[in-house]
Amino acid sequence: MRQENYNLKIITPCFCAGADQKRAEVRASSIRGCLRWWFRVLGGNNEQEQAVFGGIAGEKGKGSAIIVRVSNFQRGEAIELPSMRQQTPLSYLLYYANASGRERQETFGPRFSKTGYLPPGSTFTMSVLYKRYIGSREKDLLSSAVQAFIRLGTLGYRGTRGCGAILSTDELFDFNEFTAWSKKLSNVEVSWLVEKNGGEPVFCYDWNSVLCMEEEILKAFRNQYPAGKRGDRLSPLGMAGNRRENIDRQASAVRLRPVKLKEGLLPAVVYTERALDSRMGQLQIQNYPVGRYRLA
Repeated sequence: MRQENYNLKIITPCFCAGADQKRAEVRASSIRGCLRWWFRVLGGNNEQEQAVFGGIAGEKGKGSAIIVRVSNFQRGEAIELPSMRQQTPLSYLLYYANASGRERQETFGPRFSKTGYLPPGSTFTMSVLYKRYIGSREKDLLSSAVQAFIRLGTLGYRGTRGCGAILSTDELFDFNEFTAWSKKLSNVEVSWLVEKNGGEPVFCYDWNSVLCMEEEILKAFRNQYPAGKRGDRLSPLGMAGNRRENIDRQASAVRLRPVKLKEGLLPAVVYTERALDSRMGQLQIQNYPVGRYRLA
């Protein structure tokens, strides 16, 4: 049985608890789901997906060709999460992470407890074991999915809003290497924050400052694509859905994602057009203004 190992580090607070929101953990099943999502986004069809991840479609079910395991977890040093007072930095970006599961009389929800999240600097090993042979096309798609996950993926709640970002400690790109790789991705558009005058990329040097930049990007998008009073307005940023009107929830096609490079932390936006509801229309993000910055 062939095995591939990837040493990963969490670079932004990760709210990755299971049923118990007060106990954050890195779960192999969650990583497997992320790999499956990237596999589809990068072009894998249903037949190819079942060949790799298994499925129950058709007359006979098919077992998975791979096993995902997590080992060597080390929790990072404790951090202080933002106070979440109105108008304070990150109170907009992290509001739902704080409010999830919170009782009325409580100041913080369970995900903001000391054990409810994993701090930046936490590390673990992801292993992918191959149980049987898979075709060359499926193998290439899976390899691309793994690379996309470790370079652009996230874990846990609010993963589309900058939380739970990861990196591989086995590699560290510079800006030119990263952008060259990202432009080769199928069905994925990656943009990053640059200075409005001159177009130089913006780099941050800690998780707090880079998430503040991502927060400004989110605010700019929300101004153009308001969610509506009930959060059920069609938008590339996703919508909550409405059971009474039989409107399904739609995940966001826009993923805010800090990327760790040799130069520093780059505030980036990952746009996955294949995740869009057909009614939502495309999102134009090139040269999108964000205060004194823009997306390029």
